[in-house]
Formats: sequence, structure tokens, C-alpha cells
Amino acid sequence: MRATSAGAASNSTPRTPHEAPLASRVERNIVKFWRVSIRNTESEGHLDFIQANCRWNGRRRVVRGSPDVHASCGRHCSEYSMLYSLFQRVLEALENTFRQIEAKVPLPVRKPWAGSFVFRYEERTIQQAIVQKLARMISGLHAIEALLERGLFQEQGMVQRAVAEIEEDVWFLSIAVIHEEITERHSQFLDYFYAEEFADPSDIVGSHESRGMLKREKIREYIHKKGLSEKDAARAKAIDKVLTKAYSGFVHAASPHIMDMYGGVPPRADVSGAFKKFRYAGQQRDAVNYFYRGVQTMALAAQAFQDDQLYDLMRKLASRLETEMCD
Repeated sequence: MRATSAGAASNSTPRTPHEAPLASRVERNIVKFWRVSIRNTESEGHLDFIQANCRWNGRRRVVRGSPDVHASCGRHCSEYSMLYSLFQRVLEALENTFRQIEAKVPLPVRKPWAGSFVFRYEERTIQQAIVQKLARMISGLHAIEALLERGLFQEQGMVQRAVAEIEEDVWFLSIAVIHEEITERHSQFLDYFYAEEFADPSDIVGSHESRGMLKREKIREYIHKKGLSEKDAARAKAIDKVLTKAYSGFVHAASPHIMDMYGGVPPRADVSGAFKKFRYAGQQRDAVNYFYRGVQTMALAAQAFQDDQLYDLMRKLASRLETEMCD
């Protein structure tokens, strides 16, 4: 399998003699990424979401702010507007950057399929895999925003779990390109990634092939060892485990997670997002974590494609987000 050709020429700008080597910059970014992620996780981001600080039950409502609760508007409505604007800015910046990265790899081609055709990347390179993962990351962030606005917070949790793993995949692949070390682990990942689900469209059941999967622990282990100290790696591993297990409750519909839908007068399960205002603010703040991680992920992908201009653009945006998140 071809794994190192990037396709079209890079648009990278020349580096100055004083600029740190690319691999060293990656290591610093991993450290910063995990430290900011951990800080926000332990403050009022992910764990705020898990612990449901905006719970509502019966006639007693504990509301931490919502655009729909004008009696307690003030700072909370201002915060809502700020975060909504943040989502729009980030999505626009990510898509603009993605389009430039997407243009750096050979285009997919048409392949015959069941009397019609499908698009496939013929070269099946690691760079093309990064582009495809970035596409799903951005569409996932759009889905998080849509579910948040609709008040479907259980489904928001499901998508956030998926987006988190997609972002990890981009880091796993991009770091390998930057360090120029396509390991057996990466080759196996790519084999699984590009494997077709069905060999014969006329016999869907008979030709189905089970796709393999590289263990998530292997992916995270590779990322951690490339830039984290032993202490930071252990902390990141612990945080990963907590978040993965907590968010799996949304994916697999565990009872404690489902019961976060229950309440109101009279108490009942909110299956349509009708009571979104009672938990909206906490859910919105949690979503910010994934938009921040998306920007950091896009920055790393820009490094993998040796595009310093796009990398600098994403790092500046990430720095602004860090200020807004950590104030």
C-alpha cells in the first residue's frame, strides 16, 4: 500500500533558520493540547456535562442560564451569543482550511458499482485517509451544533464520542507523516480503513466482509508517546478512559444516561428536546471542547501537509479559543 505520497504540491512557506523542527513543534502541540483539554475537562466542560449540573426535576428548577430563560438572562444570554458565534467562526475556518488541504491529494475516481458508480481514492494513501477523517470531523461538529440547538442532548453525547475518536485518528496518522515513520500499526490501520464492506453488490449478504479495527488503546498509546512526559501521558490516559466510558453510556443508551431525559411537570421522558432550556447552557459549554479539539486537529493535519500558513492560522485560532475557554 502506498503511504507517503501527498499528491499535489505543497503550498508551504519557507521556514526561518530559527524555527523549531517540525517534529519538535508537534511534541509541544501535543503537550499543550492535552493540558488544555485536561484543564477544561476537570473544570466545567466534560464533567459538567456528565454530572448534569443543569438538572431539572419536578417543580424545582436549577437553571444555570439559557437563551430561552429571559428572567435570568443577563450574562447567560451574552454567553450564549458568544459561544454560538464561536461555533460559526470555527466551522467556517475549519472548512476553509479543509478545502485547501483536500486539494493537496489526488481526487477520487469513479468506480463501477451495482449498475452505477461510487467514488473511491485509487491511491489509498495515508494523506488521503487524513483528508477523509477531517471531512467527517467537520460534519460531526456541524451535527453537534444541530443536536445542541434541537435539545437532543443524548444524541449530542453520541456524536461527541464519535468526533473524539475521529480526531484521535487524524492525530495518529498525521504524527506518522510528520515523523516519517509509517509503522506496521499504521499500515494495519490503513488496510482496515480502506477495506470494502461488500465484494459483490449483487450478493450483499454472501459477499460481506467484516472490517478489522485497530484497538483504540494502540492509537492513543502512539499519540501519547510522541510528546507527553510519563506523568502527562498517565494523566491523559486516565482522562481518556473516564470520558470514553462515560460517553459510551450515550452510545449504548445506559439507564443513568437515559434518566437525564426525565423530569418536568408532570415528570416524563423528554424525547423531543422540548425542555432543552433547562440544560442548554452546560451542553453548549461542553460542545466547545470538541470545537477546540477540532481546531488543534486541523492544525496538526496542516503540519502533516507541510503548510505553515494553514498551521499558523489554526494555531492562532486555537489560542483565541483557549483564552475564551479558560477565562
